[in-house]
Amino acid sequence: MLALTSSVSANDPDANGEAIYKSRPTVNTRQNIHCIGATGIKARIYKGLVVKVEGTIANSPAEGKFKVGQIITGVNGKPFKGNNMFVLLGNALTAAEATNGKIIFDIKDSVQSPARKVIVQIAVLGSYGKTWPLNCPKTNKIIKQTAEFYANDKEFKKKYLDSRGIGGALACLFLMSTGDDSYLPTVKAYFSNFPKDVTRIGDHTWNNGYNGIACAEYYLRTGDQSVLPILQFYCDDAQKRKKFGRGWVHWGMGISAGYVAGGLMNPAGSQILTTLLLSKECGMDVDQETLRGALRYWFRFVGHGTIPYAVLTM
Repeated sequence: MLALTSSVSANDPDANGEAIYKSRPTVNTRQNIHCIGATGIKARIYKGLVVKVEGTIANSPAEGKFKVGQIITGVNGKPFKGNNMFVLLGNALTAAEATNGKIIFDIKDSVQSPARKVIVQIAVLGSYGKTWPLNCPKTNKIIKQTAEFYANDKEFKKKYLDSRGIGGALACLFLMSTGDDSYLPTVKAYFSNFPKDVTRIGDHTWNNGYNGIACAEYYLRTGDQSVLPILQFYCDDAQKRKKFGRGWVHWGMGISAGYVAGGLMNPAGSQILTTLLLSKECGMDVDQETLRGALRYWFRFVGHGTIPYAVLTM
């Protein structure tokens, strides 16, 4: 994992200052960076703004260059101390992709050890165009690389496309959003992997909502009627599991006191409502009372900036 320098003063700009960016390093809590862009470095920020290397992704530019527990104190000659490291890393990645692909990290094996420089070479993609994200060659390259990964990476397909969960649904939506029909067989294969007995699909609101949207979009794109039983199941399940005549819990049918399964799970329900609206466009049998109740309920959130995560009381 990655680590920043220790002993950070409460007056350092990276600890305080105007919160221009929502994602900021915080002095007293741990934060998981997950992966530093295209480098493949997995990192976590520890208390005191110490960033430690958690590991590297196999076959990434960083593989073999870092060890778990090493500390990263800066990038491209700029120290993390006194700066927002997220901004420095983002700028370094953008500059490298636009020029020679080179990023220079300042590394320590321990807090007491001397710093040394480690060079990571990432792929050159060019600069973002003035009309980004439209008509932008770099954006188009990123979209193409991502689509090829979603469609062809065996581990990803095993983990997400074969799981019938949110990740697979979002991947299918992304592949369709490219406008490239060559990815449609991957989407078809995804839905072909669903149980023939659609009642076995399950009653997880998040999964059903996102998969319902992907399923409807696929049908509207292709007219492939083989997915219609799946889409109709989502409509029937929404009618069956509606609560208070307006929304849906996290999963299942019951009302309990645990987590937010005890009340309406609004962000997940938003996808169910969207599925119902799209399903009407597809000619599905959508229960009108279920749809009207959800529309009345979600209309409450209009103009208030967000959809509340959950409601435990009505």
